[in-house]
Parts: sequence; C-alpha cells; structure tokens
Amino acid sequence: MEIITLNLSTAMSTSATLTGYIQTPSEEIPGKTQRPVILIAPGGGYTMVSDREAEPVALAYASRGFQAFVLRYSVLPAMWPAPLLEAAEAVHQIRAHAADWYLAPDQVAMLGFSAGGHLAAALSTLAAAPFLADQGYQAADIRPNALLLGYAVVSLKATVTSKSRPAESGNGPIAVAERGRRAAAASDGGDPADISLGDGNGRDGAS
Repeated sequence: MEIITLNLSTAMSTSATLTGYIQTPSEEIPGKTQRPVILIAPGGGYTMVSDREAEPVALAYASRGFQAFVLRYSVLPAMWPAPLLEAAEAVHQIRAHAADWYLAPDQVAMLGFSAGGHLAAALSTLAAAPFLADQGYQAADIRPNALLLGYAVVSLKATVTSKSRPAESGNGPIAVAERGRRAAAASDGGDPADISLGDGNGRDGAS
C-alpha cells in the first residue's frame, strides 16, 4: 500500500489535504487494476476534523478492497463555502488520477460523518450549482456516484439533540453552512428543503 497526501488549493483556501491509501496492483491479486473508491469526510462540527473518523475508517475500507481517501477540509476560522470547494476539488483530483491511483472513476462513493456528512450531502446535491460551475467544476466530474451518511447533520430542526445543537444554532459554523446550502439550492431552482434521513422514530440523522 502506498500512502499519498495531496494539498488542495481552491479559490478560497489552501489548507485542505487529501490523503489516499492506494493499493497497487499485484500479480498475486489478479483483476484488481481498478478498484472502487471511498472518500471519507470526518466530522467535527466544522471546528475540527475527527481523527477517529479518518484513518481508521479508511483502513477498514481498504481491507475490503477500496482505494480509500480522507479529506481534511477547512474548519473555523474558514467559513462556508470553503469546505464545499475543497470537497469538489478532492473528487476532481481522485477522478483525474484514476490511472495513477488504480481506481474506477465511475465508482466513487463519499462517506461523511456529522458535519462531514453535511458536506458530503451538500456536494452531492449542489454539484451542478452555478457557483461551482463558475470555479470551473462540472457536475459529472465532482458529484459522487454514491453517498453514505453517518449521523450526518442534515437538519436544523428542533429535534436535533443538545449535544450537537451549539454548533448548529444561530451563527454557528454548521448553521452558516446549512443556510449557504439552502440558498445555493434555491438560487439553482433546486429543493432547499432538509436532506432528511430519519430512523423512523422521529429522530434526525444529526441526533
């Protein structure tokens, strides 16, 4: 396995990194010249990036045959939409290096936890937004083929627990990011409603 780290540069930031856990082809493992991809966005309330949701998760997916990547996106004092541009750049770089990193560009999944889940959902739903197009991104190039959300912040409703509420209330980083997502969706003629994945018992993914 080769571990690579790429510094991501966008119009709003230069601090994000993309770390890849690349499995190179082996004669002992035939038929594995193109592997599926998992891009992981750890949580942290847009105030930090969780270590426990980064490399341990990547290695678990690598053990299942994936080319695994961890996006360490910008957090405070950086503000939205800086993380969204970084996520778009991460997916772009993954697909641009398909041959170098032995991956299938049409099998890119994104997994986000907590605030990282909000980021993953935002990229998936806003990939065609005009402000991303203005940065030179094409929706087909930056939208993941599959989306997995782990206790993602996808609603600012009152059902959110007190544990996660401080970062989401008022002018907290998640609230600002979610208002940005809603505004972008509305301006693009899309649906600015909550990205709601409840558990059937009235609890949001953020709880």
